[in-house]
Amino acid sequence: MVSRGGIDGHSRIVIPAVSTSFVQLSSGNRDFCLQWIGGSPPYKIRITRVEVPNIIVAHRYLVKSEVVLPDLALRTGQYLLEIFGSHALSAMVAINVVPQESVPVPPIKFQVTKMSPKMRVTLKSAWLAEQDDGVWRLEAVQQLCRLHNNYYPAAAIINAFGRKN
Repeated sequence: MVSRGGIDGHSRIVIPAVSTSFVQLSSGNRDFCLQWIGGSPPYKIRITRVEVPNIIVAHRYLVKSEVVLPDLALRTGQYLLEIFGSHALSAMVAINVVPQESVPVPPIKFQVTKMSPKMRVTLKSAWLAEQDDGVWRLEAVQQLCRLHNNYYPAAAIINAFGRKN
């Protein structure tokens, strides 16, 4: 992740769920959850498809440092995620969207039938977040996003990813 800013007493924008300047996400339609720290509202978020330079998402005047983009359609390819604060502070992340089959598969022990489906998704996501030096962490957050309102362990992991380390 590339962050710019930290001037005039304003903190730079950081996306804690992103540990590198490059992340991997699986393709498909889903709600896209994102949290960040720093900067000053109002915020602006933009997601651009790189191969065919067009903005697929642009939101302005966000007052919270989090957003859920409903039913975001990400096709395989390269994207750029940018977050801007009111004082020209920004964060940029390159996103490589891959087919679902390219997402690492956890060991067979996560397929235990005695585990609830919510627990299985939570454990798989925690495992995925640690793969390939963290490039799948944002994908793990997306998998947990649909559970976080009604399942405390998923919310706890998302909150842990949302804090600056």
